[in-house]
Amino acid sequence: MVLREFSEFLVAAVMPETPSLVFALSIMVVAVYAARNGLEVIARCADYLLPFMVAFALTIVLLALPEIRLEHLFPLGERGWVPVLASALVAFLFVGEVVILAAFGGLVNPPPGLRASLISGLLGIGFFWSS
Repeated sequence: MVLREFSEFLVAAVMPETPSLVFALSIMVVAVYAARNGLEVIARCADYLLPFMVAFALTIVLLALPEIRLEHLFPLGERGWVPVLASALVAFLFVGEVVILAAFGGLVNPPPGLRASLISGLLGIGFFWSS
């Protein structure tokens, strides 16, 4: 499900002429490579890519600041909480990522600072979910 949503997002937002199969296959190749080589490869890639992702997200937010109109956010909950909760269901489906990250703690040799790393990872996921 995550693979399909991510590849469709890339087709819709980045390269509309490219078939989604190209993105899906490239993401699958990277995922298989990382899974085959173990958790350390995934962690090192995340360690390398996180600063770029944060800088990219902050750049987009800073460039969009002049166009933001807070009055478009109101009235929040005009039709009750059911539409708000229904739209949050899609984001709630990614809770599996949090469960997987929490399960990684038992799969690695506990180096010093593992707990802090897992907590910062969960906070990072929460930050990007809220953006």
